[in-house]
Amino acid sequence: MGKSHNHISTIIGLFCVVLWYGTANSASLEDELRGVVAIRGRLQAVLQDVEVAIPAREPNWMLLQVFYKDRKGRAVWHEGEQLNAQGETLLTLLDSALTEGLEPVDYHFPRLKASRPQLGPSGVLERELLLTDAFFRYAGDLRGGRVKAAELDPLWHFDFDRAEPMELLQAALSADGLSDLLSDLAPGALEYKRLRQVLYDYHEIESRGGWKPFPAVQILRPGDRHPSILLLRERLRIEGDYPEPPADGDDYFNPPLEAAVRRFQQRHGLDVDGRVGPKTRAALNVSVGHRIAQIKANMERWRWLPHSLEERYLLVNTAGFEVTMRDQGAEVFHRRTVGGKLERETPSFKSRITHLVLNPQWTVPRRIAVEDLLPKQLRDDNFFDSKGIAVFRKGEEGGWIQEDAAAIDWSLYHKNDFPFVLRQMPGPRNSLGQIKFHMVSPYAVFLHDTPAKGLFERPTRPFSSGCVRVESASLLATQLLQGESEQATTLALQEGIDSGQTMIWRLKQPIPVYLAYFSAWANEDGIPQFRADVYGLDAPLIQALAAGGNKLPSLSVAGLPVSSDSMTR
Repeated sequence: MGKSHNHISTIIGLFCVVLWYGTANSASLEDELRGVVAIRGRLQAVLQDVEVAIPAREPNWMLLQVFYKDRKGRAVWHEGEQLNAQGETLLTLLDSALTEGLEPVDYHFPRLKASRPQLGPSGVLERELLLTDAFFRYAGDLRGGRVKAAELDPLWHFDFDRAEPMELLQAALSADGLSDLLSDLAPGALEYKRLRQVLYDYHEIESRGGWKPFPAVQILRPGDRHPSILLLRERLRIEGDYPEPPADGDDYFNPPLEAAVRRFQQRHGLDVDGRVGPKTRAALNVSVGHRIAQIKANMERWRWLPHSLEERYLLVNTAGFEVTMRDQGAEVFHRRTVGGKLERETPSFKSRITHLVLNPQWTVPRRIAVEDLLPKQLRDDNFFDSKGIAVFRKGEEGGWIQEDAAAIDWSLYHKNDFPFVLRQMPGPRNSLGQIKFHMVSPYAVFLHDTPAKGLFERPTRPFSSGCVRVESASLLATQLLQGESEQATTLALQEGIDSGQTMIWRLKQPIPVYLAYFSAWANEDGIPQFRADVYGLDAPLIQALAAGGNKLPSLSVAGLPVSSDSMTR
């Protein structure tokens, strides 16, 4: 690489020495190191000037110190005084951070962009260090998220070992795979890539001025004439729901406009009735800026998940109330779900379906027994019998003995005194339906069928006690059994159900299940979908991202302190 590169390496090496060992005791070294320390001071001043009021922009000197000491001062992003191919690639990635829902300013891009072609050794050193620090930040944000999930979402219970950015970079350099790493930083899930396109589209809408607020008027119905219909048609055209050019002076609610309203309602999880009432009007009045923030928040949730998902998996969207199964990228099953009610939200976690239970028996969790079922039994002496619920009490010898529900004076019992276990027997009234998809879960949450099919017709479906009810559960079971064995056929499944007997079918290939909260996504056709924030989890995440994401702690490295003021200004 020549003498110039060696000179740069020497400067970087001296940078590491001064940070690692502190103030030099040797007078002969003091003059040589003074220039390197001055570069650091100048770099701090420049960053504070360029990125004023942006928190946590101070480079992570400790991490840089460790990284370059391990590399013995060798540069990563430069050949001589010029950026190498990887340096140019990284600079391009930082420039396009907006496409990932991130901000280039968070990764020193204004300063890097302002770098002069001929920098000289000190300028190259500055750019080398900024690029490495930018990589650490950028890779960390894409591979683990800008904010900590556990601090913002009490329902998020994923636990994955995440590679540290420095370890990623070190491993890539050791394997001569830096170019591959740079091209693979963002999440690989198809769902994330679709959201990235949606974000681009909504930035384009924003650049063209977004849309105007829709006025509070009477309910608009097909066949109506009203001046606001002109605005409605234009509003729907902007997001692509109304594909035809608006007709000047046309205030008539015609069939094409009704179809556009129905498309909009479907995309937003509303009652699809073709009328513009209060809920549809409220969705129309969500600003494009808020939609962009919502998209970014959901992209962040994808960054909280593993970088790559398995080839075959189930994704339960607990905000969208739907479940999707993918096999090698293809969607092979997609149906509606019913999820946890507001006081018993379905948590976000990963598990595996290990076996199917046909005609399951349901042992009622104590909370549901005392809070939901006992009050109904108190109001109706025949409730337990009508639902096929058997009552058990522990006998003197320790075993459970079935008792006659009608012979018990239920008024004597309450949630703090309930010595019974309730079990619902298999049958058409069983709350788990005909199929239970067994999952190992510390939250007692699993997927299952349901006899209450009508709830799937509701636009928003938070009605369960935390478990996930699946529409067309037998079709999902058939999909899971494909390739299991010659005996595991659709006919055999139906015969097992029709027998009325409880049967367990173990899967030779347990399938991963991800339950996660996504209020914005794109469907198989790439059409944006938005849902109400039913569990109130979007607002704190949007606020945290707007506030700057993760903050770095104040550092004091080798006698060169970094003040807290410079970290937060």
